[in-house]
Amino acid sequence: MISFVKHWRKNNMPYIKKQNRDVLDTDIEILVEAIMSLPDSERKGNCNYVFTKILNKVFPANKYHEISEAMAALSDCRDEMYRRRMAPREETAAKENGDVF
Repeated sequence: MISFVKHWRKNNMPYIKKQNRDVLDTDIEILVEAIMSLPDSERKGNCNYVFTKILNKVFPANKYHEISEAMAALSDCRDEMYRRRMAPREETAAKENGDVF
């Protein structure tokens, strides 16, 4: 089990090299500001649009491998969001309100 976890973290965690973050973060902040300037009720749709446009440009080939890589990036992002943000929130709510299990 430990080797699987090490493999998963090595290949799927979003912890990228600092020099890559330095290249990306400024433009990400500009994009976030643009999204946040739009109505809150449209945030999910706007994010969907942005993610789709980025993935279509980063993985442009209409080949199984490229489409699979794009889908894996989204899936890994979803998994990480759940692990880092949703699961702790659910733990807090369970302690505050009582667990159902």
